[in-house]
Amino acid sequence: MPMRNEFFSAYTSCRIGPGDTLLPLHADARADLLALLSEEDDYIYLSLVNDVGMETVKVRNDHGTLLMERGVEGTADGTHPPATCVHAVSPTVVAIIKDLVCNYECCQPPCPVEPVQYLGELMPTAKVGEAWEGNIIFSNAQSAGVYDTPKWMNAKLLPGSGAIMLSGTPELDNVGEHVFTVYASNANNTAAHSAIVRVIE
Repeated sequence: MPMRNEFFSAYTSCRIGPGDTLLPLHADARADLLALLSEEDDYIYLSLVNDVGMETVKVRNDHGTLLMERGVEGTADGTHPPATCVHAVSPTVVAIIKDLVCNYECCQPPCPVEPVQYLGELMPTAKVGEAWEGNIIFSNAQSAGVYDTPKWMNAKLLPGSGAIMLSGTPELDNVGEHVFTVYASNANNTAAHSAIVRVIE
């Protein structure tokens, strides 16, 4: 079971929660990592990095499945939003493959993308039985999304922008405050933001 000390850079394809053991990557990145871990039980140490936190994981090839050992090197087994940066760098090979870094959407330099930044939101108070709308805006976003939204709320990303449009009609049992997470990503980073909407009668 040899350790691979190779260059690898990508981002996750979906959310990773505490205790999750599968490493979710887009098809191209998954194929690249499996090529590095070509022998059964080959493994590599990777960092999961985003604006929420950082975690080191040990990833191994288990019959073509990328399995993670979570929270190694004293890091916490935490939650990571979609498009979290995943990378491992070996200085001995960086010079050789430097020109290949941006073959798929990556998160290591020299990808020429400005970082995603949260710009602001419009989150008015919602009223039971009335149509409600809100929005959250990020700069330089290539993709965006939400999770843990209340069931009455719909989210839609405006194509070509970092604007996430929120809408819905709350019901009586929705009265109170609802906290959810909005994120936006590009090849450089992921920015996450906790939003709150208040529902009144």
